[in-house]
Amino acid sequence: EYVMMGILPYMAEDFNVSISHAGWLISAYALGVCVGAPVVAVFARKWPLKRILYMLMGIFTLASLAIALCPAPAEGSGSGWQFVLMLAFRFLAGTPHGALFGVGAVVADRLADDGNSAFAVAMMCSGMTVANLVGNPLCTFVASTLTWRYIFAFNALWGAFTLLCIVRWIPEMEGLPDHGLKAEFQFLKTLPPWIIFACTVFGNCGVFSWYSYISPTLTGLAGEEMLMPGNTYHNCEFTVGSEYILPAFLGETLVDATDGIEITVTDFTPETVTYETPDVAASLSAWKST
Repeated sequence: EYVMMGILPYMAEDFNVSISHAGWLISAYALGVCVGAPVVAVFARKWPLKRILYMLMGIFTLASLAIALCPAPAEGSGSGWQFVLMLAFRFLAGTPHGALFGVGAVVADRLADDGNSAFAVAMMCSGMTVANLVGNPLCTFVASTLTWRYIFAFNALWGAFTLLCIVRWIPEMEGLPDHGLKAEFQFLKTLPPWIIFACTVFGNCGVFSWYSYISPTLTGLAGEEMLMPGNTYHNCEFTVGSEYILPAFLGETLVDATDGIEITVTDFTPETVTYETPDVAASLSAWKST
């Protein structure tokens, strides 16, 4: 997801497009994320969780390989069908993103020991934290010294390795309770989900508005005294990535330490859920889901 921010100028150069047009490669992935999760919820909700993981990682692996092998237009010929094809591959690569985190969180929760559920989910999500801290700067360095194609080729290899790990270590698990297609979206009748959506939308708009174009900004548009050589920009990405670590692990520590926000899965009908911690007892009207 985030690797494109660091290599955007190199992609724009290879596909003979402007930086702003190359930004569509970020938008295409984001659109895939938005489409993929609801599609999985509708069409794969009855599947065993392990089968869903197979499908999601398979799509990611094939899409990454397709990106690595995508042809580029000849130099000086202008942009053409190759860039449109790359947009399609980026969209396809984004479709497993949201669903993978959702299904992965459920699997991590089921595999965790009692009292370590939040830690297990945080460890699963920490893959993105490590990727932002180490992977993105390294990928930017590779793109600046070699080629961006190696990055996506590595993604494809890593995806294949992940599939093997799923085969080896993830046990068979039943799917989530199926209450019908309509029940999948019943929670949207309450206000809290919309508040969360709004926070997510506006928060990400703010982050991606500057981070998407941070590479050309720091290497070409900043004031003369602030310009960074392209081959040192990865140091800035390392700084940004380090900011993901503390919130991720602090959150899981606080949740596990409070012993507990426990949500018992019963039905998709609205009812009162009581959250009890050593310091707080609040009764909230919410929708229960797995």
